[in-house]
Amino acid sequence: MLFDEEDLLGAEPLCYNLQGMNSYNNFSPAQRMRALRWLRAEYAAGRRHPPLVCDACGQTEGVIP
Repeated sequence: MLFDEEDLLGAEPLCYNLQGMNSYNNFSPAQRMRALRWLRAEYAAGRRHPPLVCDACGQTEGVIP
């Protein structure tokens, strides 16, 4: 496997305090968390992989935004 499942899913639980999260581009905190859960499930199922290169700046190391 290319990626360690723990790296993909992260160590933090998926139940966050949504009260501290703001809306972003008209997406509510609940919508954003639902999308995050979906994306992490896609990574875990092997249907997608985290980005390897930043499309904006070409960065290949560290956290790819």
